[in-house]
Amino acid sequence: MFNVFVSMAKSSANGALINSGNNFVNKEQLIIALIKQERAKSKLIDSYKLLQYEIKQMKEEYNKSKKQNLIGRYINMQRMIYNLIQVERQYWQMYDIPTQAISETPFDYVIRISELIDERNIKSSSSSFTKNGGTIKQLLGASISIAERTKEVSICNLLRAKSLEDLNEIYAQLSIELYKIINKYLGLRLAIHELSKAYKHTRYYPLIPRYNLLKAMIKKILRSPTVLEQEI
Repeated sequence: MFNVFVSMAKSSANGALINSGNNFVNKEQLIIALIKQERAKSKLIDSYKLLQYEIKQMKEEYNKSKKQNLIGRYINMQRMIYNLIQVERQYWQMYDIPTQAISETPFDYVIRISELIDERNIKSSSSSFTKNGGTIKQLLGASISIAERTKEVSICNLLRAKSLEDLNEIYAQLSIELYKIINKYLGLRLAIHELSKAYKHTRYYPLIPRYNLLKAMIKKILRSPTVLEQEI
């Protein structure tokens, strides 16, 4: 995470940023917002990679299943789909993110999502940090692990040395990155939700028609643009 902020700072110095148009005037609150967004980004990437890993496993197992007989392959395809659906339902590893409101700007949407993720993480800890009145020290106290807290202290020291203008530019770039990640994450979970609905709908179908439908479901999820677009 430390390297991320260093690279952003270099980018801002080269004028490579799109300004959000929503600049902060309070340096401490801006640093808090930066840390919250970086935390949200890290959490979403972890969840996204977990789903991508399960889809990769599905692809490998599906290719291996081509050598099996009809009954064996039918059973394995059921298991592949079921396993992916179960991973997506692991509420402690996933984040239920609302979609962007029609009247909501991308910048405001990113702020809302980073706050939601931060609030959930705070509820799972004994931190007394609050959204409106918290300080940087209290925010760092909400870090889950000592290693995470140590990294964030280093980040704070780096950010404190920068001007308010530079910090606003770093925040703008991080907002753009987080917005893209949120949309990819939502797209992937939506694809899995659709798979889950199709799977349930065919539960009581006879073996032969359901065998073909299971194949079609797996091919659809593996060829989905949200799955093929693996970079995040």
